[in-house]
Order: sequence, then C-alpha cells, then structure tokens
Amino acid sequence: MNDYEVGYGKPPKKNQFKKGQSGNPAGRPKKSTDIGQLILDEMSQLIEVNDGTKKRKITMKEAIFRDLRNKALKGDLKAANTLLNTLNRKQKSGSGVIKLVPRRETKDGYDD
Repeated sequence: MNDYEVGYGKPPKKNQFKKGQSGNPAGRPKKSTDIGQLILDEMSQLIEVNDGTKKRKITMKEAIFRDLRNKALKGDLKAANTLLNTLNRKQKSGSGVIKLVPRRETKDGYDD
C-alpha cells in the first residue's frame, strides 16, 4: 500500500484535484450589470433628428431634453416642472455649471 497518510488537510488521492485542472472550473462569477451605467451608456448613443431642414446627430439625452423643453414651452406644466426641478437639483449639488446664455438672433431665427 501507499505510504500517503490521509488526515487533516490531506484528502485521499482520488478526491484531490487532477494535475492541470482548476479547483473552480466554472470560474469566477460575472460581475452583475449596473443598471445606472447601462442607462448612462444608452443615453449617450447618437441618434439622428430632423432639425428644421437639416438632419443632425445628437445624443439621446439631448434629444429628450429638447423634447421636454419644447413641451414646456407649449404649456405642458409637468414638463416645465421637471425641467425646473432638474435645474434646481443641478444648482444645489454644485456638480456642474449651468450657463444660461442668451442665444444670438440671426436673420433666419436664432443661432444654436
């Protein structure tokens, strides 16, 4: 018989890992997906929008903001409230600068 002694920290040879085989064949579990990051990534995607007579590519976040702004200007109180609350939160947090700069007027309307 073998002179290998089975005991604490010494399992029987048949139960030991085979040479070249990992102790965790399935590997480490994948990191769970962060829903917030998924949303940010999606909102950063470029989409094509019609801007008057020309097509432009803007981020989805900007398109949503423009739509919200347009609804607020047409009298949608919920949209106006959302815009004002966002502006207040941004100003209170101090995490970014919001510049309210008047647009220049041109012969065709306003310059973006």
